[in-house]
Amino acid sequence: AAAMLLGTGVWWIRPGANVAPAFSQKYFAAYSQNDWRATSRLTVNLGLRWEVQPGPTERSNRMSSWDFTAQSAFGTAGAIAFPAADGSTRNLWDTTYNNWGPRIGAAYQWNDRTVLRGGFGITYLPTNTGYFSSPVDYGVANFAGGVLQQAYGTSPAGVPVIRFSDPAPVSPAIGGNPEAPQVYGIGEARFDRHLENGQARQWNFFIERALGARWMASIGYSASVSRNLHNRSFPIQNLQSIDPAILADWRNQFIASNGTLNPATQLVQNPLQPATGPLVPFAGVLGQRTIPRQNTLFPYPLLVGSNAAVNLSQATADYHAMILRVSRRYANGTMLDATYTWSKEIDNTDTVEDNQGFNAGASARGGNHSLSNFALNRRLGYSDIPHRLVATFLYELPFGKGKPIGASNRVVRALLGGWQVSGSAIWQTGFPLAITGAADGAALQRPDRVEGVDLGLPENLWGWYDGNTRVTLPSGRIITPPARTYLKYNPDAFAGRVVTTPNGRIVADQFWYGNAAITYDEIRTDNRFNLDMSIRREFALPNALRFELGADAMNILNHTQFSGSYTGALGGTVTTANPTLGLVPGMGNSNSYGTRGMATYNPRQIMLRATL
Repeated sequence: AAAMLLGTGVWWIRPGANVAPAFSQKYFAAYSQNDWRATSRLTVNLGLRWEVQPGPTERSNRMSSWDFTAQSAFGTAGAIAFPAADGSTRNLWDTTYNNWGPRIGAAYQWNDRTVLRGGFGITYLPTNTGYFSSPVDYGVANFAGGVLQQAYGTSPAGVPVIRFSDPAPVSPAIGGNPEAPQVYGIGEARFDRHLENGQARQWNFFIERALGARWMASIGYSASVSRNLHNRSFPIQNLQSIDPAILADWRNQFIASNGTLNPATQLVQNPLQPATGPLVPFAGVLGQRTIPRQNTLFPYPLLVGSNAAVNLSQATADYHAMILRVSRRYANGTMLDATYTWSKEIDNTDTVEDNQGFNAGASARGGNHSLSNFALNRRLGYSDIPHRLVATFLYELPFGKGKPIGASNRVVRALLGGWQVSGSAIWQTGFPLAITGAADGAALQRPDRVEGVDLGLPENLWGWYDGNTRVTLPSGRIITPPARTYLKYNPDAFAGRVVTTPNGRIVADQFWYGNAAITYDEIRTDNRFNLDMSIRREFALPNALRFELGADAMNILNHTQFSGSYTGALGGTVTTANPTLGLVPGMGNSNSYGTRGMATYNPRQIMLRATL
């Protein structure tokens, strides 16, 4: 309402939103598979697969990608690549022709009770058909008009620079013209012109041993090492892209100004625009005569915009596991299978919608990722489960015909005979969660890890809180956890950075690199235990018909299983000391860090069923 009274434009129509693309996403493969019985004890499986996944095409070439190796028509590094323009192919990204996937497996019978099995294979993931977020990420913004509103300009100060009475700053549909300045400055996520197909290298080795006539045990090692996985909407450039020496000089200027001048956002002459006269019609901030100083030092000056980002293929994921299995084959009405997995999963991927096999994990991208050293982004993956036990069983009740109890009793046979009870149980440890916040002014937006401070709180502070109860942390800091939350983790384990300016003012430091990891093994969601059970019986009917009666119970113990994640957001950086609450400059200001809510998995649910 306030914006309406001020007369500011508050609407936004996404450029390209009205495009209805007609994609073609092809896949070709040839393979050979051979089994070789080398000896009476050794069998070898050999295979080779060749795959081609051409980059997607669109019927009318209405899409585009980022090409960081090209030079724009305006002489700057980095350009928008339009299919079929300048003699290029119609594919959104380069087609790779060297995706060979060898596979080898072997089984060796050591003796009459022991078998050794192993294998290795390379698989290429479905890159060109495995991503369907929206047409926007396919670079269609230049093919349908929109409205780019910046009601308060690029340096908001509460004074509108655009009003309803002004002509709307329309971003017209320019099409695939790489020489048109209007195609640059629209903030959009695009694919990398040189995207690679995701690759997974997998191997395993197992020892299987028969234990008597019915039991079998196995132990083994399984691994998967994946490369060229997707990072969606990864920053193209930010403060990390600027020379550290320049950032250090800017920091000194910021401190000398008592925190009132930030050279990074200071408006300077736009080198892409003339000092006077008509402006070159770039879109967004590029179309203005002045521009934030940091933009003039980015390595790709034209590849900017409020949402400018790239879908990369530089992520990795490594999984290693020991797997122990014990099973009893079905006999005498009983079957059991139990598997324990001890594993670790490390990656630097993020959420990619409908990623069809890519490691999904959770969303952690943007400023807390290093642009220059991807190794710094590797962390415990959000799908990491160090310990997991799964057991399934089936048991026929010992009543009725052919059973130990009541075989000759018609009543027992009628009521209790033929019933089967089955179930599955799962126990697993929790998932890691991301640590964010307390990084005001940072170039690498992570907090610092405070040495010597435990990540978790003492157990006597764990528990549910009502939103009114104050908690004194080991540091002496006092927080008030939100209502209906459970507190477990320590916010004082992390902190931002502050500096004291010449006039004694304490402000958030600038252009620093946080040293905390993105995830920690000790900070996880809750463990989970669940038991599902079923009971069923079949009845024979005339004319070879059969009637099945049963019941399925999910979470039969009605055990409370909390599904929510603990809050890993530390909040903003405290710059004003508060002795009453024990607040010290540098701390995060959140009262909810380390808490989780009351969200749970489903309570007990029972379903009765009858099938004819």
